[in-house]
Amino acid sequence: MPKSENEGAIMIVGTEGAIGKEKEWHKWYDEKHIPMILTFPGCKRVKRYKKTVDNGKTSYPTYLAVYEFESAKAAEAYFKSKLREEVVADSASTWGQGGTRQSWWAQYECFKTFEK
Repeated sequence: MPKSENEGAIMIVGTEGAIGKEKEWHKWYDEKHIPMILTFPGCKRVKRYKKTVDNGKTSYPTYLAVYEFESAKAAEAYFKSKLREEVVADSASTWGQGGTRQSWWAQYECFKTFEK
């Protein structure tokens, strides 16, 4: 039975990190990139994941970052914000165009939550 409806939105970003500079990339991501995004009022939390198993049929990114927003409106506001422009510019100036090898990203709105 669903707990509730419309409990926020997430943005998922798949990346491969910076070629030959993975340690530096993780440091930048954890200490600069994520803290910048967390200053946005509607962003609640960011979780990072590393791929541990692959189905071998499709190439999936090594890393996922899941950005949790209070609502779909908050996520949409972030995408239209000056802060997002600053985040994108910082990434480009730090790693160059395509330097972080972002595989893909998508935004999802929660429509049902189930809990044990």
